[in-house]
Amino acid sequence: MTTTVIPKSVQDFNELVSGLKSEPTYRDPLLFAVGGKVFTENRILASVRFPVVNGPGQNTGTAALLMNILGITPQGVQNVNLSVEKLEYILNFYKCFEADGKKHPNLNILKAALSSKNEIVATFIFDDVPPVGVEDSTLKLYSLSNRLFKPGELNLKNISEKFPNVAWLGDIPIDGEQIDGEQISDKLLMSALDHSRAYPLHMVRKFPSYIHRINILNMGVQVTETSNVSLGAYLGNGTILMPYTRYVNDKGFGIRSGASILDLTPTEWGDQPLSVGVNCLLETNCLLGIPIGDNVTIGENIALLPSTLVQVELLDPFIREKIVEARELAGINSVTFSARGGVIKALHNQRQKKV
Repeated sequence: MTTTVIPKSVQDFNELVSGLKSEPTYRDPLLFAVGGKVFTENRILASVRFPVVNGPGQNTGTAALLMNILGITPQGVQNVNLSVEKLEYILNFYKCFEADGKKHPNLNILKAALSSKNEIVATFIFDDVPPVGVEDSTLKLYSLSNRLFKPGELNLKNISEKFPNVAWLGDIPIDGEQIDGEQISDKLLMSALDHSRAYPLHMVRKFPSYIHRINILNMGVQVTETSNVSLGAYLGNGTILMPYTRYVNDKGFGIRSGASILDLTPTEWGDQPLSVGVNCLLETNCLLGIPIGDNVTIGENIALLPSTLVQVELLDPFIREKIVEARELAGINSVTFSARGGVIKALHNQRQKKV
């Protein structure tokens, strides 16, 4: 039942949400956020801007209140468009916080939404089901880039199919019909200037740019070429994305020019995502297709796939001098994979120095 009692104090607010959360049907969302929909000029929904993303256990009071007011059922994925009238009604419940001198990011977003020209949506994810649409798909990408979840912890099955393929003028999407019909108008170019940035038409892809959506200064990363990394990328603190060579330095994890980490299907590897431990180095033009542990080096021009045959020259007497498929070495630590005489060998290393 939707509440109609406006709290007059913070204590009233806390008592209100406590009652809402005690209802037998209530449960916390996995993720929730309020954001503005991003359309092309032809009304193709390309993305959603979510300035604040709430993860597991975060700001559950706001979650409970919004769920009650908006009639959100705590299951699956829920999207509710917010009218100006609905936003004004919601903000009445937060007046008791206006003079407390504290930061309230979600409240600030709700206030900003009142004057926004975008369509505003509240998106809630309760169950980690495969992505349903643009809204929840975008929210999952934000949660990864904001490090609320690690790669492999969220269900992203077929997520790219939920987005249209568009060109991007900065953070403004442009669909094919616009380009074919020469609708890239002065109005569109000026809209980029209205955001205090003038961008060239610089990329065609389904996901927006990481740097246009994430506060990279707060994340402690450096990105020198914006087109190299999209929303959904998980960049650890201290990551430096270098120009031209596509070199990544992530606190001891190095990926040299031309190196790749495969995204294998379940039939090729298994249900678990590929992972790379700390202090590892992928040398130039190598290809990694198995999980590896810490302190591992993959040599130049090596393709280490699950079925790749590897001659083991380690101290372990059970596998020393044996030739095994690389899948049997999944998760191994302190090893250098080197190609010698046309044979890929696994050699013990004492790699400790960070790249």
